[in-house]
Amino acid sequence: MQVWLTECKMAGINLEPILGMPFDENGHLFWQTLLRKIAYKEGIGAVLSEGVARAGKELGEEIGAHSLHAAHGFAHHGLGTHNYAFLRFPFWVPVALMWSTDTRDPMSDTGHKYCFDLVLNPDIKKSEDIALSFYGSDKTLAPHPNEIPHGELTPELLDLAYLDKEKVAVRHQNRRMVNGSLILCDGAFPLIFSPVTDDGFGDTAMEAKLLQAVSGIEIDEAGLDRMGERLFNLERAISVRDGRTIKEDLSIVPGLETSGDWSRGIKLDGSRYEKLLKKYYLERGWDPETGVPSKDKMDELGLVEVAEKLDLHDP
Repeated sequence: MQVWLTECKMAGINLEPILGMPFDENGHLFWQTLLRKIAYKEGIGAVLSEGVARAGKELGEEIGAHSLHAAHGFAHHGLGTHNYAFLRFPFWVPVALMWSTDTRDPMSDTGHKYCFDLVLNPDIKKSEDIALSFYGSDKTLAPHPNEIPHGELTPELLDLAYLDKEKVAVRHQNRRMVNGSLILCDGAFPLIFSPVTDDGFGDTAMEAKLLQAVSGIEIDEAGLDRMGERLFNLERAISVRDGRTIKEDLSIVPGLETSGDWSRGIKLDGSRYEKLLKKYYLERGWDPETGVPSKDKMDELGLVEVAEKLDLHDP
């Protein structure tokens, strides 16, 4: 809300007639008054109580254009746009995949270790080695932003930018489900990188070791990842049951095609991104055209009853 209204102010929009009072982004009395209006649905509070995405549509195109709505009711975060544009292209491409397929803002609890440990690590060679080990591909960090001319991307660089990025999204989403269940912060786990080892490698099995030490449950990192995959597929099944389709997953695209990377004006390539999303579906064992989990995958994860309720069939 604060970011949205500040964006409007910066764009020269007079918010006083809309809010019924002068906008003061740093004023505690302003926020106290506005929050009370929202809580009791008084005046503008009735509109704002519906959330930024719906309020943006209700208040018209001029103010709605600044609502920063990326997908699923959440504001842009880590997508190379607006106030939270802390990632440079192509590093926000895997984050876009997380946005497309998650149920909330993934940069609140999913993608920090990719961003902060690898993307922001000045030792690119170490990061590439770690990426190869953790994701199975060092192309998850390619091409490096320094290799991209200002606002100019050759077809070869574009192809590289959308290569293997699905592996990042899948790995971190699975681990996020585990860490959320164990109440572990994604700012600390998984331990991909270590500043005290010569090669920079951390201990990505640490969550399994902690769980075993505390609970006595015998589990290794593979078991941990399977647990997370099972949880994520269950969450996806619930979303599909409630009507989620590839259309919702692609709802992030229009905003990123028109609002580009702040540092260089690079925007999402919608065609390449849709192909990448389908590669993500395949990486997960889902139907590449619909994003619906396959019966084989659900059976493999021990979710046979869930598959039956979704009426999934073998291809």
